[in-house]
Amino acid sequence: MNVKNLIAAVAVFAAAGSAFAQQTEFVAPDAGFKSTQTRAVLRQDLAQAANLGAIAQRQHDGQDSVYVSSNRS
Repeated sequence: MNVKNLIAAVAVFAAAGSAFAQQTEFVAPDAGFKSTQTRAVLRQDLAQAANLGAIAQRQHDGQDSVYVSSNRS
């Protein structure tokens, strides 16, 4: 009876150990990426898109700031 419990416990620990297995080496998601444009060109494109209103200038997080006036000094 004890041997069966021991075998079951070892099987459970082996399954749990393999569930937490991770990749041993970090690989950056942009590894090997080579841009074809310069930073100045990208900034110019961004400024042009902002002037045309093609991009969002500000993100709304759903919480409006409300300031209540007070009678106290």
